[in-house]
Amino acid sequence: MTRKRVLAILLLFLAATGIKAQNVSDLIISEVLPCPDSTGRLDGYGRRSPWVEIMNTSTGTVNFGGCFLTDDRNNLKKSLIPKWDRSTKVGPRQVVLIWASGNSSEGTYYAGIRPEAGKTIYLVSNDGRTIIDSLTIPVGLPAGKSVQKMARDLRQMEFEACEEAGVPSPASPNGNQDSVSKAQQMA
Repeated sequence: MTRKRVLAILLLFLAATGIKAQNVSDLIISEVLPCPDSTGRLDGYGRRSPWVEIMNTSTGTVNFGGCFLTDDRNNLKKSLIPKWDRSTKVGPRQVVLIWASGNSSEGTYYAGIRPEAGKTIYLVSNDGRTIIDSLTIPVGLPAGKSVQKMARDLRQMEFEACEEAGVPSPASPNGNQDSVSKAQQMA
């Protein structure tokens, strides 16, 4: 009887740990570059394409395959992120870059959307109905500048939309990377 109880507890623990590691609600749109300039990063086809950066704010790996990106609130399933590709995982507190070339058939990390000033980009859960996060691109954003969510505190994963145009930081967390932890403050 004790073995069955221990086995049941172990299975429940493993199931709970697995669920936490795969929670798409821990994802945010951390940055969008709608109009790259001549110094922007090149995509896999040698083009300077717009991009959307997604950040995993959790301490576990999240599989974002099956989620959607859209710029149309009435069409939440506009651009599917392939769920059959094993590379659609983002590590704890890491970011992934999705090229917003307008053509999702170009690869796993390409979306069928084109960010534009005044539009909102939505990250939609793999159920196709739940908006996980969004970021609005301000009108008048200069070419080569991005709209970002800046981390007020990376340890707590608290973010706020930045009012000013930012210098793009593709595939890097935004915010003050040199902030002092509470332990450092006590020393």
